[in-house]
Amino acid sequence: MTTDKNALKIAIASDHLNMPSGKNPFQDDQELKEELILLGASVEILDWRNSATDWNQFDAIFISSTWDIPANGEAFIRWIRDCNSDRNRVINDGQLIIDNVIKSRYLSRLIKNFGVQIQSGMAITPSYFIGTQVSEEDQTNSIGNRSLKDILNELDATDPDNWRNRDIVVKPIVSADGNNTFLYKRMEIETVEKSFQQLLTGSVRGIILQPYIQAVEEGEYCLVFLNDRYSHAIQKKGGFKNHSIKERRFIPETQVPENMVSFAQKIIHFMQESYHKNALARTRIDFLYSNGQIVLCELECTEPNTNLQSLPEDIKTEVLKNYALAIYMEAVRLKEATTN
Repeated sequence: MTTDKNALKIAIASDHLNMPSGKNPFQDDQELKEELILLGASVEILDWRNSATDWNQFDAIFISSTWDIPANGEAFIRWIRDCNSDRNRVINDGQLIIDNVIKSRYLSRLIKNFGVQIQSGMAITPSYFIGTQVSEEDQTNSIGNRSLKDILNELDATDPDNWRNRDIVVKPIVSADGNNTFLYKRMEIETVEKSFQQLLTGSVRGIILQPYIQAVEEGEYCLVFLNDRYSHAIQKKGGFKNHSIKERRFIPETQVPENMVSFAQKIIHFMQESYHKNALARTRIDFLYSNGQIVLCELECTEPNTNLQSLPEDIKTEVLKNYALAIYMEAVRLKEATTN
């Protein structure tokens, strides 16, 4: 680490498992740290839950591999606010991160702007947000006295193209990597009512209902952007809740389905307009694709895995340099904003 006292001070936020000393050290963070040091920064990889850390000492805090958020969602939101309590120092934008962790917030915005009509060729996954009570801020509807069957009957009637006779994916609003995510067969809805109610009452912010989209079987396309520029893409192996890192493969831009990159850029620009032009330094957008239809399944603005280890070595070298530069320049901007 550089000893220059005037060097830009950047913290890379991780969790205890993915720290260099943890059970599953995240190699991307260590390589990013080395690249940032080459740019002249002073860099530490730290566990976001370590209460002994003085986060105010850093010019910027890059949220990278804080993958224990689903189990600690409310604490993480408080931590983001604390980090920005005296000035903005979090990358990406702090409020955007909070709205991304609470998936109902960002999904409802995207649905309102881009729609859910999959037949149109480009759409957001149809989603219905349920809580134990109404929340305008989180965009959740109250369960009231309704059963899951009652809710699905309502959705079948209001949007039959997307919901009728579809199996249902159910997951917490604050969730990741398929944790507590279930696929309910439509023919068995009455038998899963107890499981559904338990998931609802155990989820602080509520749960999301989504129709199961068959294109999941063909694998997700994961597009990474640095600022608003396309960086690279990988494809996950198909299958519900298939998160095997070893089975992810790099896809050249020429093999990304037509219009997918441009749709992703529209989403990035929409988020910039909703927050500010520097709100996103690193983003991953996950799509499903089948028969010319592109459907967004996740917009990852908090701690997206950029899948550096899935890239060919020459591509990885270039991406890593661009990645580090994007984080470094945003850290410079945040530091300069405090002196202007």
